[in-house]
Amino acid sequence: MPNSEQNFRLNWAALGYGEKRQEEGPDYTIFVGDLAADVSDYMLQETFKAVYPSVKSAKVVTDRTSC
Repeated sequence: MPNSEQNFRLNWAALGYGEKRQEEGPDYTIFVGDLAADVSDYMLQETFKAVYPSVKSAKVVTDRTSC
């Protein structure tokens, strides 16, 4: 995340069962782990959009078992 010295690893994912791909071109999904607790959907999207303007959305998902 911004001003972070920690490296992160990207895991590429495919569409899940029943999900439909839009015909506008390829869409990709990435998963980013070990985010700080204060990272919001907006912050995640804007961070990636600064480097990759084609980013359409971002969603922060938390693991209930690790809270």
